[in-house]
Amino acid sequence: MKQINFSKILAVSIFFTLILSACIATATDEVDPAISTSVAQTIQAHNAAEQPTLTATPVPPTATLGNLVFQSTLLPTFTPAPSTSSTSGQAGCLRAELTSETIPDGTIVKPGEVFTKTWTLKNTGSCAWDTSFKIVYMGGDIMGGGFVYNLPLYTAPGGAQDIDLVLTAPSIPDEYSNEWYLQAADGTLFGVGQYNAPFTTAIVVVNPLTQTADYRITNVEYEVIRDPVGGCATNVLYTINAKVTTNGPLDMKWGFNQSDGNSSNKGFLTFTKAETLIASNQWQFHLGSTPGDKWMQFVILKPYVQEFHTVNFSYLCGN
Repeated sequence: MKQINFSKILAVSIFFTLILSACIATATDEVDPAISTSVAQTIQAHNAAEQPTLTATPVPPTATLGNLVFQSTLLPTFTPAPSTSSTSGQAGCLRAELTSETIPDGTIVKPGEVFTKTWTLKNTGSCAWDTSFKIVYMGGDIMGGGFVYNLPLYTAPGGAQDIDLVLTAPSIPDEYSNEWYLQAADGTLFGVGQYNAPFTTAIVVVNPLTQTADYRITNVEYEVIRDPVGGCATNVLYTINAKVTTNGPLDMKWGFNQSDGNSSNKGFLTFTKAETLIASNQWQFHLGSTPGDKWMQFVILKPYVQEFHTVNFSYLCGN
């Protein structure tokens, strides 16, 4: 019997051992693709379940500062409406009436002239005005004044107070005007009269060195007084007062026309400045006079001839 070489047997054993190890490693690495895919999907679903939902938070835009305009006061826009109630809805609470004023509209002044505009306002409402009430600028030429002023006095219903504003005429000859309203403590704006109208300043700037001032009548208002006030007395007297306003010094001869053709009453008025004066006429009716609608009309006879609007009234007594 041949003797087997031990070294060769050892070498062959090692060779087969290595082959067997390789086969085992290959079997371990080659995993079924279907199993691999299922595992991957399971892991992905698990990760998605644990991942919190994210909500985008908007980033505020960067603020850009433009040109900032500052006013001395902020005033609401207001358009007067034909209404007898105040804009606050408190019927009869906030009402005013302009009873008189200085520097009538159309007054002629020199460039740069300082003047004081005065309105006399009567409280015709049911609410008192205290010093928290204001007069506020609402438009036009400011003429060197402020935008807001507190009322200087407490005014109970039925009372009146003067509001004085010191203004300066512009330097350039032209016509200038501005508008004002009253403002209650709660911010409610109200004007004067039935329609809450603004009270105004209106001037004409004239340079006396280069221009000729046109002094003239700027307004005529009538007041009709019946005596007695009612009933059918034997004699009824109507007095017509024409309130005549000029924009400067003026001498005039005036008269009245009447619907019956009479124009005999005449008189003179001398204005030393821009102001309001009164020319009066009377018309008496006897119980036997023809009743019906009547009218009178104020006219200027000198230094020029001018007719103004008529004032109408009705005499209702008689046959």
